[in-house]
Parts: sequence; structure tokens; C-alpha cells
Amino acid sequence: MVFAFALAPVFFSLHTAQAVSGIPTTPGLCNTGLNCANEGGSKVTDWINRIITIILAITLAVDVLFLIIGGFLYITSAGNEERAKKGRTTVINAIIGLIIIVLAYVIATFVANFFSNQTSTGGNI
Repeated sequence: MVFAFALAPVFFSLHTAQAVSGIPTTPGLCNTGLNCANEGGSKVTDWINRIITIILAITLAVDVLFLIIGGFLYITSAGNEERAKKGRTTVINAIIGLIIIVLAYVIATFVANFFSNQTSTGGNI
């Protein structure tokens, strides 16, 4: 069950990357009149967005795993001060990593939207 929670962000981000990129998630969706100009992911920015989202999702899953490991070490220390300190340090580092991952996602999304808007408007600033 813990493994499922750790990998949930990966599956969510893969679905989100597909939905955000404009590629239809169901076959034949372009026949309904939706904008399917980038079907197949021919734009470079679509591929870059997907790669960034996948990398951030994997790092998020690893970070959640370290948070769980640190909590487990802290809870099962049973009075062993060295093990409790190692668990606290792992949890603190995992929380710092989580903050960095969220900030990286925000910055990557902002930059991707900025360049996407620049290319769609002809590059006028």
C-alpha cells in the first residue's frame, strides 16, 4: 500500500502531461471538433513539458519514499538516540526536497507557459 502511495504522483503526472499537451486521451476524439493540432506531440515544447513532468513525478515518488523511510526509522528507534536522530534528519531532508520539487514544478510550468505563449503569438514581447 505504501508503494501505491509513492507511485501515485507518477501515474497522475503522466495522465496530466497527456491531458495538458492537447493529445486526446481517447481514440477518435479529434473527430468531435476539438483542437487537435498537436496530435502526436510534434511540437518540441510538448515533448519538453512531458519529460519535465515525468522527471518531477519520479523525484516526487522518491522523496515520498524517503519521507516514509525517515518516519519509520524515527518511530522504530525505541530509545536509540542515534537512530532517532537519523530518522529526524531523513524526514527534514525529505521535506526540504519536497519544497524544492514543488518549486521546480512551479518554475518549469511558468517557463513552459511563457515560451508556449511566445511561440503561439509569433514571438512578440
